[in-house]
Amino acid sequence: MGENWEDGKKALFHGLITEHYKKIGNQTLIQYCMDAEDEQGSGNDDLVFYRFLYQVEPRLDKIYWKGQVFSEAEFAKSMILEPMWRCNGIYDSSTTSANFKEIKETQMLKLLSIYYGRNDTNNPYYKLAREFEACQGKYSRDAIYIYYSMAYQMLGMKLFRLYDKIFGSIEELADFTKEVLDRDINEYFKICDSLYGNDVQTDFYCWMKSLGLEDRVSQLAL
Repeated sequence: MGENWEDGKKALFHGLITEHYKKIGNQTLIQYCMDAEDEQGSGNDDLVFYRFLYQVEPRLDKIYWKGQVFSEAEFAKSMILEPMWRCNGIYDSSTTSANFKEIKETQMLKLLSIYYGRNDTNNPYYKLAREFEACQGKYSRDAIYIYYSMAYQMLGMKLFRLYDKIFGSIEELADFTKEVLDRDINEYFKICDSLYGNDVQTDFYCWMKSLGLEDRVSQLAL
């Protein structure tokens, strides 16, 4: 049903799934079906269907959304990290309006807290998802750090993008900047200025903080 989204919704909202579970006699699943049917037309049938999938089968280990199937890492990269990277460290109203569609929808509909709370709500992923969703519309450095923390938790690694290059460790970034310094000192100064010329760039700060290097990065701004 998750892979065949529109057909799955039709089967649910037309009562076919309810009839199936009535034959089995599972009252809990019947109630989930009937609750979903009652919510049909309330304004977001996709969300009703999404929540239903994880109610009837909390062991699902993929994120199913509008016909797309994501692993946790794929969801983090496509729906959180890449929209943030498109902002290039600038989080004003114009850049977030242009780039944050996926993030805003994920937060508003509470997709991640539904997914991570499908078995229980006493796990760190669920608690972080709630923090992430509570930051909807907030773009302070602290809020952006929570966005990155959510993505990093799901991805299983901490990435930083600079000039379309992606770095997985501070050593990789150091090697890159040394190569640039050896090749072109003006380009090296341009990189330094983009990272911490007047203030530490937000994306760089969040990445360094996630690596436990907040004390170092706080000393960089000129």
